Amino acid sequence: ECVRVEEEGTYFTFEGKEVFIPLISKGIVNNTLCAFGVLRALGLEPKDFIKHLRDFYGVEGRMRTYKVKGITLIDDTYNSNPLSLRNAVETLLSLKGRRIGVFGDMLELGKYSKKYHEELGKLSRPLDLTLLYGREVVHSLKENPKALYFKSKGELANYLKENLKEGDLVLFKASRGMRLEEVLREVLSFLNSL
Repeated sequence: ECVRVEEEGTYFTFEGKEVFIPLISKGIVNNTLCAFGVLRALGLEPKDFIKHLRDFYGVEGRMRTYKVKGITLIDDTYNSNPLSLRNAVETLLSLKGRRIGVFGDMLELGKYSKKYHEELGKLSRPLDLTLLYGREVVHSLKENPKALYFKSKGELANYLKENLKEGDLVLFKASRGMRLEEVLREVLSFLNSL
């Protein structure tokens, strides 16, 4: 495979040269290739910039990782839409460990909301554990009946605090309006206090 995602970051090959970006995201590869295209259009050589990608630092809410007590929390709570959701789930599935997806609603999908939340159910089936919070994610249960649904962020956070174990990889993904980062922060604070 051309793209390799590991816990320390994403690797891919560009014109025979290995590129490393310290962010776990298959989607970052497409963004990087677009940036390389812009560099070429400006008359610059992308290979001259590859070494600088090693210093890339993800922003909060965009596939940023936190490692505490052998547990990796992946914060992708800034936004969610069908394409970014697929990228995040595929990224999580490419990692080794117990893979847990914590999903909130994708907002602003209008009449397509049910369809895309059912698709979330299909996408999340291969995960070891799927946890849901929100009004629209209930449609996911049709395609992934083993997923667990929570009526409140407090219940969700408590479940995670009681059930996480070393080696777990936990992806938090929802639209901005769901404020799923509140659950992530509570779990992070709990793990740091152990």
